[in-house]
Amino acid sequence: MMLKPMDVGEEAAWRQRFRAATIQWTALAEANPARGLVCTNRDGIFQLYGWDVASGRLTRLTDQPAGVMQGMISADGEWVYTLQDAQGNEIGHYVRVPFAGGTPEDVTPEMPPYASFMIRQSRSGRVTGFLTAGAEGFRIHVMEDGQAARQIAQYRQLTFGPILSYDGEIAVVDTTEHSGNLNTSLIAIDTRSGEVIAELWDSPDASHNFTAFSPLAGDFRLLASSSQSGYERPLVWNPRTGERIDLKIDDIPGDVTPWCWSADGQRVVLGQLHQAVYQLYLYDLTDHSRRKLEHPSGVLGSYNGNAYFAPDGDVYVTWQDSMTPSCLIALDGQSGRLVTRRAGGSGARSSSRRATARRSRVGWRRQKAKAPSLPSWKRTAGQRQSCANSTRRAARRGWITGSRLRRSTTTDRRPSAKTSRKRSGAGSASRKWTTWRRPMPGW
Repeated sequence: MMLKPMDVGEEAAWRQRFRAATIQWTALAEANPARGLVCTNRDGIFQLYGWDVASGRLTRLTDQPAGVMQGMISADGEWVYTLQDAQGNEIGHYVRVPFAGGTPEDVTPEMPPYASFMIRQSRSGRVTGFLTAGAEGFRIHVMEDGQAARQIAQYRQLTFGPILSYDGEIAVVDTTEHSGNLNTSLIAIDTRSGEVIAELWDSPDASHNFTAFSPLAGDFRLLASSSQSGYERPLVWNPRTGERIDLKIDDIPGDVTPWCWSADGQRVVLGQLHQAVYQLYLYDLTDHSRRKLEHPSGVLGSYNGNAYFAPDGDVYVTWQDSMTPSCLIALDGQSGRLVTRRAGGSGARSSSRRATARRSRVGWRRQKAKAPSLPSWKRTAGQRQSCANSTRRAARRGWITGSRLRRSTTTDRRPSAKTSRKRSGAGSASRKWTTWRRPMPGW
């Protein structure tokens, strides 16, 4: 059998797989949802782009050689904030760039260079909060109404945050300060005085994470989660009153975390991760009812924010599967059905098989579009502390022969028919080749 020569041209399909543009995350300006911010590698490396929501037009705002993966759009949509460092060393100053583009403006010129991985602004736009990390630990700073940054808290151990209430009266951080390990507690701080208002900590064996404050002025409810039960479970906590409401979802297996608020503060989107499969629910806080959303299968959300409600009530979320690069999709805010998406594909499906009498093994089974799936396991889904989901990875290629899956060589040399028959056995299914799509236009 003659081997097909490898295509090494610039437009070769295998090159296009690695160059396919992806959307890392998106965000809307809280008080001006006609403007947004997108992190994408559409020009070859991840940078931040101003997003005109109505037209879909993207305007590149950063040009750092090592790329930019984190940032924030101001509540009014006028500015985009990001850490400007030297050659990707992640130490520098926060700067802000006009939404229409322009020269970066240092917002902390009085401070020495610092490392930071989080900056947030209150929904009203009055207060901006950010974290700095250094040899002395982790410091929380706030800037009010354009004034110079001032420190309101400091911790020696790993800390995340701050997240701010509607008008910035309260900042909440997620810290390992008291646990002595990687389990975190939530600490609420008065941004004017720096005094601790309240702390949420179920036990030294539990970890807590924040999501977002209520979108309503004067409403200090915070979406958060606790792992006290052994799995992450969603809750609503008011640090002003101490009131706590654990959402009624005991019958849903796996980790379930809160993702976002509706504009009226009455509903929240919950995200379940169980056996490496994502599932969203819409939870009504007024009567504690819930609805399982009928969204496409695949990987939903990203590290910089999972989902948010658009002004028309749709839920915007990043989505990908093993065949489709990460993109932004809109789901109906009631049913979860797909409203629009910018790419499609058919990838791997989660599958489980009994490993012992008491345990099952979960993995991903490769499936070709419009063809019956072969009894071939792609990989197992991981151990207790991590899982392998259906994320698209360009380097993961394989050829399937009968009940076996093997990764192709870098030269893409296919096995001969004789070898295939020998490996798969007489009468087995004919071999199927993994198919890949070219990058989608636009986003």
